[in-house]
Amino acid sequence: MNRQRQQLEDSNRSLRQQINERLHSEQALAESEALLRAALQASSDAIVLTDQHGKILRANPATARLAGQPAQSLEQLPLGVLLPDFYRLPGEQPFAQMADQHEGTPFETELTRSDQHPLPVELTLNHVVMPNDCFYVAVCRDISLRKQQEAALINLKNSLTEQVEMQSEAAVGAAGSQPAGHGVHCRSHHQAGEPGVSGAVRAARGRRDRRRHPAVL
Repeated sequence: MNRQRQQLEDSNRSLRQQINERLHSEQALAESEALLRAALQASSDAIVLTDQHGKILRANPATARLAGQPAQSLEQLPLGVLLPDFYRLPGEQPFAQMADQHEGTPFETELTRSDQHPLPVELTLNHVVMPNDCFYVAVCRDISLRKQQEAALINLKNSLTEQVEMQSEAAVGAAGSQPAGHGVHCRSHHQAGEPGVSGAVRAARGRRDRRRHPAVL
């Protein structure tokens, strides 16, 4: 009788321990879910969670703003609907293989909005492995403003280069339009009237003049 009672108490103790562990696990899972939701809600970047096949599991509000449609409408859709670089036809390489080629390295691509207009984004893709599951986290950052600024700088550089080339061509044309020998004549005339002519030059000029006009005795 005592033995049966002891076995029953042991069974109850083990059951209570299992229940407590289950409650702790559920509480930890609920806290993790709450933290994940808070992070997704607060992020200014678009964050998309997909399964190993590329199916969208969850999208945050920033994703909805970039895509121009509610986040709930994106769930269960292939990631290639948002990001054409990951669109694949039947028979092509699996999504996981495509994703692993870009994992951890940011790269520029385009996000397709609901109005079918492409939006330039910087995408970072990471693979998350859990004990019983795995998924991918895609973080998209809108870089349309940066692209506009880069285009403006390129246009400014091209405009300045064109102006410099036009000024150089104008200077070359002006130099070529002067009469031949004009510069030499001006320099010779200027040198003849210089007050700083040396004595040797003046003496040579005097001898030349005397030969041309000899004195009359």
